[in-house]
Amino acid sequence: MKSRWLTGILFILVGTISFTSCLKDKCDSTQTFVQYTPVYKTVDEIRQDIQILAPRNLENPGKIYYYQNYLIVNEIREGLHIIDNTDPTNPVNLSFVKIPGNVDIAVKDNMLYADNYIDLLTIDISDPTHPVLQHRTEDVFSSLSQSQDLGHLVYYEQTEETVEVDCSDPRWGSQWFWDDDIFLLDASMSMPNAVSVGGSNVPSVGVAGSMARFAIYNNFLYTIDDNNVDVYDISEVTLPSLDGSFSVDWNIETLYPYEDKMFIGSSSGMFIYDLANASSPTQITQFQHARSCDPVFVKDDYAYVTLRSGTPCQGFTNQLDIVDISDLSNP
Repeated sequence: MKSRWLTGILFILVGTISFTSCLKDKCDSTQTFVQYTPVYKTVDEIRQDIQILAPRNLENPGKIYYYQNYLIVNEIREGLHIIDNTDPTNPVNLSFVKIPGNVDIAVKDNMLYADNYIDLLTIDISDPTHPVLQHRTEDVFSSLSQSQDLGHLVYYEQTEETVEVDCSDPRWGSQWFWDDDIFLLDASMSMPNAVSVGGSNVPSVGVAGSMARFAIYNNFLYTIDDNNVDVYDISEVTLPSLDGSFSVDWNIETLYPYEDKMFIGSSSGMFIYDLANASSPTQITQFQHARSCDPVFVKDDYAYVTLRSGTPCQGFTNQLDIVDISDLSNP
């Protein structure tokens, strides 16, 4: 099935790629593609309890989250490494929490919030060697698509394939094509694998990075779901309650709270929202840039916006924009 997250690729390629045919000459060429094979999961497969396993080596690490003296490192779509960083010169790997489909995390008051494909999990990490699942909020994240027979399409598995194509083949010279449910994309056009500071001397809210799709401000958890930001009331930390949702833009990517503002990165620009009413953020302004993937980091009066090419966000710009935000209404 052709999922929403591939729409950006198709949008630009349809307008730029011309297919070439040969009338007389016989020729062929080899081309290296990244093959995306759909992976389906049934609800029963998704909703298995978390497993606490022995520490393991990092193999395909994703996002890093800092909480108190711990580093929580995502192993993409597999789970979380919990690492004691009390001595930064000698981090100690404590445990691995198996959470299929996990990519994003946030922590408040020893409660870790993590995506589990279509569900949101609340996990007590008071004892980081024995995390305990406290609550599962079901069906809060959109699956890429759904099949009555196969279940939820949860991601595409990537493998590199070299294909030989005859020039009489209509696929010859193209940078992408479908083969039933399998999508092949020229290897030169990479796809990304799917990061709030808060009482005493130890913060009760963790610190994420510029790629985060989860963010916490006061008693609210913000998560990206497709083109929307969902707002959860976490005043009762074990039971997140959906409080609202607001639409931002097509292909929003990252959330970065700073002081009482939220900076949202999208493929078309950076959006700045006021969190004075944290349950219902209001847009202040937008900083537009060339279409490109767009993580955001903020410090003092400046926002650092990184643009990169070779992704499904479209665009061919690789640069760092340093944006003066001393006047938030006119960055």
